[in-house]
Amino acid sequence: WLSQPLQTLSVPKLTSDGDGFQPSSVLLILAGSGIVALPQLLAHREPYRLLGIPTPRYAQLRFPIDVMLSYRTDDVLMMPQLKEWCEQATTSHLKHSGIRNFTLFLTEQGKKNSNEGILMGSDDHLPFPSQSTSTKNSHPEHTFENVTNAKIIRSQRISKRVVDEAVEKMVQPCRVIVSGPDSFNIAVREYLLADAQLATDQVTVLSA
Repeated sequence: WLSQPLQTLSVPKLTSDGDGFQPSSVLLILAGSGIVALPQLLAHREPYRLLGIPTPRYAQLRFPIDVMLSYRTDDVLMMPQLKEWCEQATTSHLKHSGIRNFTLFLTEQGKKNSNEGILMGSDDHLPFPSQSTSTKNSHPEHTFENVTNAKIIRSQRISKRVVDEAVEKMVQPCRVIVSGPDSFNIAVREYLLADAQLATDQVTVLSA
């Protein structure tokens, strides 16, 4: 006789297969390359059209999604796509589409490479000089000029106060997804779990 199969691998999930936690909204708190979690998440709003995956309706993330994103000014990515997702929330005929609220935190780039003394952000030292840092990605205020559900904050990092305020705006119960460098993930997770603000099963941390 064959032995009974056992689960040997668990991966983070946003929905429950049974009677577990079912979120009514999702807040993403991302930094740097952690942005890759966002398009994957949004694609599950329409999984069959965008991914070719027939997903049950209850697992299609049809609820509000808010995003807090932290970038260095020399590493700003996906501005056109972020603008499009913000606009979808206000123009789409679907009840829940795109990003409901978007906040971008921009912190200054490092001035020098400690090993070579190179000024970071100088086009002369970029691996692909044609991709200048003076593109539209470097001026997100222009990109989001007429986008009413987007806010840009310069020279400020994501803090416990702004995390608390973002959680308060979510439809409860909410799930929070954190993705960025390890130090960022640790700090934000502590903010979220402090004062019993959220239960541990409401917070998903992904390394980026």
